[in-house]
Amino acid sequence: MDFRKINISRKLVPENYLKLAQDAQKSRDTEKNELLEKRKLPLNGWTETLIEELVQQLSLLDSNNFPKKSGVGEREARIACCWGTHHSATPTAYLTMAAGLGITKAEIDSCFQKLQASWEKFFESEVRSQKIKAKKNSN
Repeated sequence: MDFRKINISRKLVPENYLKLAQDAQKSRDTEKNELLEKRKLPLNGWTETLIEELVQQLSLLDSNNFPKKSGVGEREARIACCWGTHHSATPTAYLTMAAGLGITKAEIDSCFQKLQASWEKFFESEVRSQKIKAKKNSN
């Protein structure tokens, strides 16, 4: 709720208290704008409340949350076109990775190290398999 855009009766909320709420909201909005518009990380960590508020507002952008609307975005299109993890006959291999707010560089590095190790193991297995097939075909 944007306290700056609604007319609240002074009988419900005293004017000085409403002014404090408006100032606090303006401060939170400024921090969110720094992150989203300027792509600038905050110098000091955010409160859980501010993080939750931002995530809540961003989640409202998801077409699943539009009243009386049914979105067909990238995720929904993959499913609708039978291309994705939700379908057993996926014609090609692919990898999906996601990261959440608060993930650290160390966690990302660890993820890619594991991915690299898995890829190398898979590739070695494929090379061995190809050599065995080639040997069988040559005999």
